[in-house]
Amino acid sequence: MGTVSEYPDVICFNADRDSRHASMMGVGFAACLMPLAFFVSVVWACYQLPVRINDGDTRFLENVRFLLFRFRPGCHWYAVAFLSRNLCLAVIPALNDAIMQIIMTALIIVPFLGATLAWRPWVLQAANA
Repeated sequence: MGTVSEYPDVICFNADRDSRHASMMGVGFAACLMPLAFFVSVVWACYQLPVRINDGDTRFLENVRFLLFRFRPGCHWYAVAFLSRNLCLAVIPALNDAIMQIIMTALIIVPFLGATLAWRPWVLQAANA
């Protein structure tokens, strides 16, 4: 049995009392799956893009335009990198140590800064500087 130190009267997964933790966990799990499903669909779209361009599939290009209009041609893969960076940054607040949060943020941001400077993926040149 577990509890939160600030609310000792709330017992997690207590069979004797009305426990709503299973439903809260289900909602939390579904809430985590939605962004991951979007991420997987972006990876799939970036993987399919060269094939669909060669096939002349304009409908596909219209559907994924919101992912690609901000990147130069040939840098469509940066959409996956950009979302990966944001996903990693979103997890950092789960760390309890503030110093570790700062270190992890730097370890994530600095390589992406280097990638932006190396590949200059953005259509807007001011974003590449």
